[in-house]
Amino acid sequence: MQFPILALTATAVWGGEFDTLNEIIGYLNLMPDPIIYYTDIKRTNVDIEIKKVNVTGNYRETKIKMTIDEITKIVKEGKKAIVYFPWKSQIKDIYIRLSEDIQSKVAIYTGDTKGEEGEEIISKFKSGEYIVVLATKAFGMGIDISDIEIVYHHAIPGNLADYSQEIGRAGRNREIRGKAYTLFNQKDFQYWRILKGISRPTQWELKLIVNKLYDEFKYGKKKRLQKLLPLDTFSFVFNENEVDNTEQKIRTALFLIEKDFFKRFGWNIISVYPRDEFGNYYCTVDDGNKDEFINKYGKYVREICNIEDNIRFSRDKYYLCKDIGNILEIDLKKLWEEKYYDKNYRSIKYLFFNNKLFEDFSVIPRIYTKIELQSSKEKVLGQLEYALNIIATALQTQDKFTKNELEKSLRRVVRDDYGLDDKEIINKLLHICTTFLYMEVGSNNYSHKMIIRKRDEGNEYIYIAPRLKISLGLQNIIKIFNNRFEDGEIFEKFLVPPYIGNSIYTCETLDLAYILETMGLASFIINGGHMPYVNIVVNSVDKLATAYYKNQLLMDMRTRDDNEIKIVERFINTDKNKWDYIEDYFLGRLNI
Repeated sequence: MQFPILALTATAVWGGEFDTLNEIIGYLNLMPDPIIYYTDIKRTNVDIEIKKVNVTGNYRETKIKMTIDEITKIVKEGKKAIVYFPWKSQIKDIYIRLSEDIQSKVAIYTGDTKGEEGEEIISKFKSGEYIVVLATKAFGMGIDISDIEIVYHHAIPGNLADYSQEIGRAGRNREIRGKAYTLFNQKDFQYWRILKGISRPTQWELKLIVNKLYDEFKYGKKKRLQKLLPLDTFSFVFNENEVDNTEQKIRTALFLIEKDFFKRFGWNIISVYPRDEFGNYYCTVDDGNKDEFINKYGKYVREICNIEDNIRFSRDKYYLCKDIGNILEIDLKKLWEEKYYDKNYRSIKYLFFNNKLFEDFSVIPRIYTKIELQSSKEKVLGQLEYALNIIATALQTQDKFTKNELEKSLRRVVRDDYGLDDKEIINKLLHICTTFLYMEVGSNNYSHKMIIRKRDEGNEYIYIAPRLKISLGLQNIIKIFNNRFEDGEIFEKFLVPPYIGNSIYTCETLDLAYILETMGLASFIINGGHMPYVNIVVNSVDKLATAYYKNQLLMDMRTRDDNEIKIVERFINTDKNKWDYIEDYFLGRLNI
């Protein structure tokens, strides 16, 4: 059956070295002859001014002062404006330094701005109650305000697509003379480079995912293998404060891996179907209400584990945790189709995980967690202690580190104290330190998270390692290991999800699983978590068994990033009309 497909984008480059239009056509299989409509990019009623400035002394503080001065001037002139920033932390830093009378006319809009709060800001900005909005690129999509006069950039983006989209917020009413300007210093590009690095997976992270995929499929007997996997399977690779961020990073990584293998071999080694598949979910219900609950919802649930088999002890056995009832498996898909068909599936999951789906019953979600050691408990424990001793020695060399400094310290210890020159070990240990052993400054400590504190210092993260806590924190990891594997080489329980209630036990268990998986000492399974399932098909599992995997697409992206910055630099320096230059870029006329 044939039907029309409409694909829309605001930032497609048509042809040339930076061609994204034909790239999109290829990814969406819109061949052979799609009809392309291209609108005029030029906004001739918007003047573009980029003034180069020299910075002496502290670059960050000087840029902050410049932007504060510009915001103050704009507010006093009463001109409606958006001030764009690469990072939300920069916005908060500048906002608190504004005088109170200026603050009253200024709003903040970032990716954290949700729902009613965002609607209120947009409404007050339209009405003129707010004159300036300090924003990340989150402010723009779907927002159409016709009388914005000014767009100012704290730091110019590193590609013309982002830049032209953001300055396009000015002068939507063609009767208004708009202005897009910035005070530019060459160091401004560092923010964009760091942002790109944060938003994309690294080669090391992609390699971890390829290894995990191989582990999941390597025992399959058929040539074509298919599995329904929760995205939680890959959550050990990333550590994000919000589930949505982790989910998006995993989806991006799987996409890059799928396309990279296709480019290498010319056929689908792996196919990832990114729709939300339906998996198994688990819960417990108070024994006193269980019979009534099963009477009402019996066709959707079945008991799979009794209370006694799911008892958990704290790492020092100071207390035990016992569920309020037996563990039930619930068929959310069938329940949704038959009782809640007027809602979307994700909203049903949200209600389930927030104990709001069943009106008359307290139904508490659980996640199934299984960790299986790759060899004997004693051997794995020895290897874990070996790795933690290297980390402890490296952390004791100084009180705080950048990520690069921490990597160098680990390399020195591995080389000088252990006589090894193994980049793989260093990558694993660095990943463990910067992903599982830290807490953000300002967060509450628990267990091994006391080892490292992470602080955002504007243009990079600083890892602080109080020496008195290093030994205690690493000892706690060993205690957690001994507790979870007291009875053998397999840990298997239904746990409180890490994002609800008192979940310290779960967080400790999952971090242990992630550390062991990273070291290649164990494999783990998580089912029934908040993240959706995806359908993955592997047509040649042997191709995934590569010790030196490097994703060519990711390397191409980094080369492209460098070239995009060169194009922006030429844009800044050109004597040509700025809008003509932007038009040439989008029509594929510019090359490096």
